[in-house]
Amino acid sequence: MKSVIFDLDGTLADTAPDLIGALNVIAAREGWPALNPAADRITAGAGGRALLRRGMAGAGLGADEARVDALFQPFLDAYAARIAQESRLYP
Repeated sequence: MKSVIFDLDGTLADTAPDLIGALNVIAAREGWPALNPAADRITAGAGGRALLRRGMAGAGLGADEARVDALFQPFLDAYAARIAQESRLYP
């Protein structure tokens, strides 16, 4: 069997805007300030849990891994709902 494996997020496509947008859905629900796509795009490369931690830090909350765990599935749901709204393929 032949296969091709590739990494889409951040390699073939700039998905940071949709990842940050998904985090901002959670931020609005939780009463946190929104992340800035330009300033926080590097955090998007570290994944959803890192974005949740960044959102919590922006709200002045300490690192709470139980809360990150609880918000991770809602974050994934928000990302799935907007997965291609702002993502673009790299040229």
